[in-house]
Amino acid sequence: MGILTGAKGDSRFNDTSRDRNHLGPQVIGIRPNRSYTIYVAMNILLSLVCASIVGHVDDLDKVVSAEVRAASAPVAIAELSRQVGYPLEAMQSTKNDILVIKVDKVPLGQLMKRIGETINAGWEKTDRGYRLLRTAVMERDEEAAEQKVLAAQIDESLKKMRAKLEKDGEFTQQNAQRIADRWMAISRRNGNSPMSMDNWREEQALRNCSPSNRLIARMSGNLNAEMLASIPRNRRVVFSTQPNRMQRPMPVNLQPYIGTFLKEQTNWAKAMKFARSRSADPNYFYFEGINDPTGKKPGKILLSVARQNQGVAINLRIIIADTKGQPLGSATETLGWDGFQYNDQMAAAQKAGESEETMKFSGTSRELLDATTRMYVNGQGTPQLSQETRNLILN
Repeated sequence: MGILTGAKGDSRFNDTSRDRNHLGPQVIGIRPNRSYTIYVAMNILLSLVCASIVGHVDDLDKVVSAEVRAASAPVAIAELSRQVGYPLEAMQSTKNDILVIKVDKVPLGQLMKRIGETINAGWEKTDRGYRLLRTAVMERDEEAAEQKVLAAQIDESLKKMRAKLEKDGEFTQQNAQRIADRWMAISRRNGNSPMSMDNWREEQALRNCSPSNRLIARMSGNLNAEMLASIPRNRRVVFSTQPNRMQRPMPVNLQPYIGTFLKEQTNWAKAMKFARSRSADPNYFYFEGINDPTGKKPGKILLSVARQNQGVAINLRIIIADTKGQPLGSATETLGWDGFQYNDQMAAAQKAGESEETMKFSGTSRELLDATTRMYVNGQGTPQLSQETRNLILN
């Protein structure tokens, strides 16, 4: 998840945490099915000179301090109300939002404003105090804003796919063999250990060179970014060249690309078969999409489109089957979210000295995080855990 400043407009989707110097007082909100965790550093000096947006009424100008551990918004706001001695409550429309609050000597009204911005909610005056709620209009406006940003990111991803296709050039037998040999070299380097991050990134780059991925790139010019972004979260839509009642017609005419795909797939199958013949590595079994199409004709082609990763990415998966229903090739592409770019941003921030932690982890949690990093990022094999941590996992 990105660490972001503010909660209005498109800035929610861009990492703007690089200009922060310290954590300071903070309000952190985690939205379900949203792509962001929002960090708000409330500088005390600025807070003292800023007028409260909530309004100059009651005791909203009084300076308060509070520390509320992670809890659902209704529970967190109830605890905040107890600590500051002012009647506040959160409605059920915010029950799935998680809040972490830690402030020291800031105006109550300013704190309330930050909480509302963080989880995209508003405060309503009651006879006793204020209540936090999210209206249907707020939900619709937020969804529309997210779709607009996601559509722009998808469009950028599609452009990159087409640019890569042009840069890679023709998928000749020689180029196919070069990719297959590099794949085999990764497997040799990795051995039986968990794959390191560097090896995994290289392998993913090679996967994206397959004929099936190239087919997605060729059809990408006819895919509508707004249509893809409009797919609801955690939903999947399947397009087909021969749709049934549960499928939609393929939005792209694939006939101009099928001949090229078959030629490239033949080269790919030969190259991978040769690479396998020179390796006793059993890991080669999981390489998908390497079936030889010689003597076969494409039958049904499916394009699955799913909005995943809490709504921030569109997952495309294409399956090309022959007339008997046997797969000729398959591939997956992710649009709108670049996990590698996020990792690079985090690494750059750490290199620049931004080592603050948004959350403090217990010793056991830190041990598990470090062990996971050693296994799956550095590829250092299975780590030894302390007896205490092993007992927590096993019991």
